[in-house]
Amino acid sequence: MRETDKTGVALTSVDDEFHAPDDNPWYLETFWFSYHVPERKLEGYIYTKFYPNQRIYGGGALLWDDSAFLPWEILYYDLQWHLPWPTGLKTLRDCQLPNGTSLRCLEPLTKYHVSYQSPEHEVDIIWDAVLPAFSQPRGNVPYLFSGHIDHPGRATGTIRLHDEIIEVDCIAQRDRSWGPRLENPALRMGYCHAVESARNGFLVITNPTDAGDTFVSGYRIKDGELGHFVTGERILERDENGNPTRSILRGKDDKGRGFEAVGTILNRVGFLPSTGIYNVLSLTRWDFDGVTGYGEDQDLFHPARWRDFIRSYRAKGRRA
Repeated sequence: MRETDKTGVALTSVDDEFHAPDDNPWYLETFWFSYHVPERKLEGYIYTKFYPNQRIYGGGALLWDDSAFLPWEILYYDLQWHLPWPTGLKTLRDCQLPNGTSLRCLEPLTKYHVSYQSPEHEVDIIWDAVLPAFSQPRGNVPYLFSGHIDHPGRATGTIRLHDEIIEVDCIAQRDRSWGPRLENPALRMGYCHAVESARNGFLVITNPTDAGDTFVSGYRIKDGELGHFVTGERILERDENGNPTRSILRGKDDKGRGFEAVGTILNRVGFLPSTGIYNVLSLTRWDFDGVTGYGEDQDLFHPARWRDFIRSYRAKGRRA
């Protein structure tokens, strides 16, 4: 399976593996798998990052619903930042990490077995692509990566939270990034996605500024036909405390087709994947192209940008 968008980079099975790093100490590789149980407003992540030049890695798992927002109050949160590089780690195609995360590639760029184990929480999921992997343009702003994959697939399996076993069967997103990631004090980005089936879905990256929140990259599948967005905007509605409540996307693709997606926010969590990124993650029910799918609205800031934004927003009592 090989796919590229109009501005991205071609992907091959090599992209399941560690890439050759440059000499930048902040060169990293990541993998991320998400899953959700919409009827419970429940979403979970397995997220791992590697810094080969520093010989450290980090990551873990988190699980949340609409009962809490803060990492130390949600259903489960174990995200480590600076763990020693595992002895003997040479491949991402079949790795078992000391923090409880395991990843095995069953079919290149298509099928994976991902798991996580701790005394409180376990994840055991088979992830199988429903569409080809899509690449994104190279660059640090606003993309945060030199190479990147966005990829929807069906996640099936089980999770355990304490003594409860929960079945998982959903279409969700995975991604991969590689390259130097430097802290960007100006960071502001939106990341929205949902896939209802192999025939209908979308992914949008936006770059919010004072002038608006415009599309900078993305694709949509409508009735099985692929298009890439050429224009669009995101409107994120918030409550009086600045929390996202509804996300509206309007745009046009390179086939000339109009697009509108209305996202109802089901939960949220404040997620810090690194010191320079604060991400408000929200499981979202998206109504688009006559179908309903589940995915996310992600609202990314540098922490300093978030502080400035939220203080100003609350002081003015306005909506965004």
